[in-house]
Amino acid sequence: MQELQRKLMDYLRPNVTRVEMGRKASLLDQGDVSQKLFFVEAGCLRLYRVDEEGEDTTLFFFMEGEMVASFESFLQSEPSEFGIEAVAPTIVQCIEKTSVFELLDKNLEFRTLTFDMLISRLASYQRLFLNTIRNSPQKRYEDLVKSNPKLFETVPQHYIASYLGVTPVSLSRIRKKV
Repeated sequence: MQELQRKLMDYLRPNVTRVEMGRKASLLDQGDVSQKLFFVEAGCLRLYRVDEEGEDTTLFFFMEGEMVASFESFLQSEPSEFGIEAVAPTIVQCIEKTSVFELLDKNLEFRTLTFDMLISRLASYQRLFLNTIRNSPQKRYEDLVKSNPKLFETVPQHYIASYLGVTPVSLSRIRKKV
């Protein structure tokens, strides 16, 4: 998927703004309408949601070379159900929604690449969903270590615990077992 995102970025590069941000800096607050698309140049972002009881749940991590947005909000101009923030010092390239839509209107190859990227992202979300309902927290942890070891060098443990659907104490127990 990163190769696909690099090709998309080649089209968008003339319209990007480079932003350096510190840990916990927000790119999108839950409830705001997403007006930008982001490519992670360095660092790590998380997509999260805070529920009515104040429970903060990490849904996804985005590392170097990945594209992120609250896509439903971005595409439909509705308030975002999610927030996006840095979990480490991060550099992102930002592209305004108007620039993306101009390219979608004018460039068939860009439109095709965008469609392919969205389908790929949908498939990864489906895999994540199936992994969550099929596997135990320990198996999800083991799979995450195998698929994305760099995440453990960058992301605080309480975010990883939230992502896995366990408490930090449970994550500590899982790590001791493995």
